[in-house]
Amino acid sequence: MQLQEHGLGKTFFLDLDHEAPSYEGYIYSTPSFSYSPVTNQQILCTISQLGPHKAPGADGISNVVFIRCEDLLIPYLGPLYRATFEHSIYPKEWKDSRTIVVRKPVSQTTPYQVHTS
Repeated sequence: MQLQEHGLGKTFFLDLDHEAPSYEGYIYSTPSFSYSPVTNQQILCTISQLGPHKAPGADGISNVVFIRCEDLLIPYLGPLYRATFEHSIYPKEWKDSRTIVVRKPVSQTTPYQVHTS
């Protein structure tokens, strides 16, 4: 059964009787910061902050590959990231992420650790 057919369908899938508003002529506020393309140094800094033993992402590439091969990868990653902004193309696969929460036992009396951050 599709969600639209379910009783809650109308809550999540509203019937829109109107077209999206036009923002033509809208005056935007001054940006809070100026844009500058991603630099190879920024990529290097980000790679240096990666944890080597973290689980790989959806692409299956472990962080240790980025850490150990940064000198080989950065000349390719830099132009690739900059091209996404220059051409306004952001691959759909880059928008997807998966977060898996793993509760770790702390002791016999406390079944899991409660974080207070």
